[in-house]
Amino acid sequence: MVVVSSVVLVGVYLATQNHQHVGFLNFELNEQGQCFFDDGSGYQLHTSSRLSFLGCWLILQPIQTVNVVPSTKSHRAMNSLFIFRDSLSSQDFSRIAKVLSQLDQQH
Repeated sequence: MVVVSSVVLVGVYLATQNHQHVGFLNFELNEQGQCFFDDGSGYQLHTSSRLSFLGCWLILQPIQTVNVVPSTKSHRAMNSLFIFRDSLSSQDFSRIAKVLSQLDQQH
């Protein structure tokens, strides 16, 4: 139990560094890994996004910079979003897992 708690605390600490907390967030995810948020912004899931038993760590790149060759500047433009597994329905978590699996197979 101590190990799990430590991992959770480290994850929460890393996630809070220079990031805003989001309590409630809606987005649509298509099969190509594109996310569209309520404010009209669009992002592409990056292949470095990961799943764990705690949830999913999504690395999002703004759609307008997706085709840019990765560099330090474009890498900084990426945003990260951690979603706890229990904040999603099992069906939604499975969908995210499927999309991430397809992205890994493409690259």
